Amino acid sequence: MSAIPNYPSAKVELTLSAIDLKDKDLLSKSDPCCVVFQYVQQGGRQGWKEIGRTETIMNCIKPEWNTKIYMDYFFEERQKLKFEIYDIDDLKNRNAPLINQDFLGRAECELAEIIASNNGTLVSPLKDTNAPRGRIVIHAEEIDEGQKEVLKFKIHGKSLDKKDLFGKSDPFLNFYRLNSDGSRQLAYRTEVIKNTSNPEWKPFDLSVRQLCQGDKTKDFLIECFDYDNDGGLQLDFTVAVDFTASNGTVTDPRSLHYINPHQPNQYEMAIRAVLDICQFYNKTKMFDAYGFGAKIPPTYQVSHLFPLNVSTMNSTVHGVEGVMEAYRICLNNAQIHGPTNFSPVINAVAQKASYMQQGDRYQILLIITDGVITDMQETLTTIIHVRKF
Repeated sequence: MSAIPNYPSAKVELTLSAIDLKDKDLLSKSDPCCVVFQYVQQGGRQGWKEIGRTETIMNCIKPEWNTKIYMDYFFEERQKLKFEIYDIDDLKNRNAPLINQDFLGRAECELAEIIASNNGTLVSPLKDTNAPRGRIVIHAEEIDEGQKEVLKFKIHGKSLDKKDLFGKSDPFLNFYRLNSDGSRQLAYRTEVIKNTSNPEWKPFDLSVRQLCQGDKTKDFLIECFDYDNDGGLQLDFTVAVDFTASNGTVTDPRSLHYINPHQPNQYEMAIRAVLDICQFYNKTKMFDAYGFGAKIPPTYQVSHLFPLNVSTMNSTVHGVEGVMEAYRICLNNAQIHGPTNFSPVINAVAQKASYMQQGDRYQILLIITDGVITDMQETLTTIIHVRKF
């Protein structure tokens, strides 16, 4: 029996992040975890073996994982790696069975590919049996066992901004290494301190290698964030009000738009009933308020999408009262007409949502109408189309 050669090896540290992951959750973003496998041959058997997995980052489609993956690097050998990303539903069990989790995509490569890449960083598209989406960023760095220098940190914050609706903030810190190409790489993330404006994090050590590649003269970056354990739900609202003739004229007591100096009309009651609740899911309290199906000044041409505040033609208003004021301005200046077309407003809000994609924000369109739709086929086609955004 021949002895197995003892090839020299180096220790390698893998740092992982991802971009533009699929959003698998209904009212928040995915909670991604990356599981790393190496293809091994042992005892006549061969196959994929898990060599590590990152922490799960809640409510995030652009995760930067703090957990590092360590492995031996053999120059003489092919070392196949597989990276699989999952949306973890069982957050209490770090080693939850992967078969029960939502699959977000995978990438395969050789360890040598990563090391040979520019700055030791490989960006690879994620593959999926369905429509592929997202990329994984893998950075490999050799660990110099002789470089033992560490920096000792003891950090506290004072008078941090209040970010939570029913509390203060839940702050944590990200430490980033600044690379020569202008990019940055997460070096360390602290624990979260719950509900405080004056946090004091546990003392910790961070190697000079991880923070600044061993060069103590190089700058590094510290960023402070508020951790949203509840998913960080943020809703942006657009209100669109039907000003078509089927509602009746504003001087007719039977009209849904009837101007009554003593009590609100049906549209005002509907607007307030919905927005009084919705406003709490938007920290800015800013709404977009539109009308459709009326003749508006100064030309009094029929418009299928116009700001309710026709005096300024600015669609953005502040708070529920801002929407109510803009509605009254429109009642007193626009002329009810028609037809009742939904597709222009749906398409406009969908376009806004497409270029404001942030994952933690959702665009909600509230159409208040008497129920008559003139462009039914166009509306159905638009709804089907905007699902792709």
